[in-house]
Amino acid sequence: MSLLWQNEAFLHDYLIICAYLSLHADAVEIYPAGSSPYGTSNIGPGKLFTDTQAKWIWCNSAGGVSASIAIAATFTTTFLNTVAGAEALLNIIVDDIAEIYLNGVYITKVQWGWNNAEDYTNRPVRLTLATGTNTLSIRVQNTWVTAAALLASLVGSNGSTVLARTSNAWTYTVDAMGAPNAVEIYPAGSSPYGTSNIGPGKLFTDTQAKWIWCNLNASSGIAATFTTTFLNTVAGAEALLNIIVDDIGEIYLNGVYITKVQWGWKNSGDYANRPVHLALATGTNTLSICVQNTGGLAALLASLVGSDGCTIMARTSNAWTYTLD
Repeated sequence: MSLLWQNEAFLHDYLIICAYLSLHADAVEIYPAGSSPYGTSNIGPGKLFTDTQAKWIWCNSAGGVSASIAIAATFTTTFLNTVAGAEALLNIIVDDIAEIYLNGVYITKVQWGWNNAEDYTNRPVRLTLATGTNTLSIRVQNTWVTAAALLASLVGSNGSTVLARTSNAWTYTVDAMGAPNAVEIYPAGSSPYGTSNIGPGKLFTDTQAKWIWCNLNASSGIAATFTTTFLNTVAGAEALLNIIVDDIGEIYLNGVYITKVQWGWKNSGDYANRPVHLALATGTNTLSICVQNTGGLAALLASLVGSDGCTIMARTSNAWTYTLD
C-alpha cells in the first residue's frame, strides 16, 4: 500500500468525520427553564412542567431573540433503559412546532405550551422504551421570525426519575425545510458581468464562488430568497460578506434584516457599502439573501469570510437553497 494512497484514504475519512461533526453540533443553552421570555405560567414546582434543571436550547445563541424560518432544527439525545417494556413521559414546551421521534419512529406533533394549562395539550407524551440505548429526536420548526427554542424533560413512568432533559449535551442538525437547491449559472470569473470587480487583488476575490439563480432563465419582477447555514464556534465572532447581485439583495442573518445592496460588478464606485459586517451567533447561523430582479438577467454571487479576510465560511453554490417570494 503506497504512502500516497494511505494519505488520501486518511484525508477522505478525516473529511467525512469533519462533515459529520459540523452537521451534528452541540445545542446551545439560551435560557434556564424558569427564566426566559416564555414566563413561568406552566414551568416550576407544582406546575405542568416541573423540571427546572432543564434548559431552553436552540441551534445558536440568537435563537432567544430572532430565529430563521428557513430552517428546521432536529435536537437529539440518547439515554439508557434497562427495564423491558418500560414507559416514559415526555414533558415538552416548544416555540413553535415539534415533531417527536423515538428510535427513528415518528410519535406525535405538539406546539407551544408556555401560556397556560389549555396551551399545554396532549402532554406529557407517553413513550414505550426499547431495552438498551434509546434515541430521542425532536424536530423543531419556527413559524415566525421571532424567538425559537425547545424545553423538554423525559421522566420514568413514576413521574420523578429524569431520563433526559434538554441541555448543551444534546446535538442538533438543521435542514432547509424542503426548499430546492439553487442553480449554478456561471463561474465567478466567467459571466456576462465581467471581471472588473472579480478576481485576485480585486474587490471580490473568491473565484470559487458561483453565480446562482433559481433557474437558468431569469423572470423580471420576481424575488428569490437564497439561504445557507454555517457553523461558528467562536463567541462574539464577526464575518465579512462580499456580494454582487443583479439587481437588489436584502441580507438577513438568523432571521434579522441587516441591510440592502445592489449591483456591484461594474467598478469600485458600483461596489458600495461592501463588504457587509455581520455579528455571528455561536452555533449554526442562517444567512439568507432576498434577490429582486427588476429586469433582464438575474443572479447572485456571494462569499462570506471570517474577520481575518481569508477564512471562507460560506460561498454561493448549488448547495444553497431557495424559495420564491
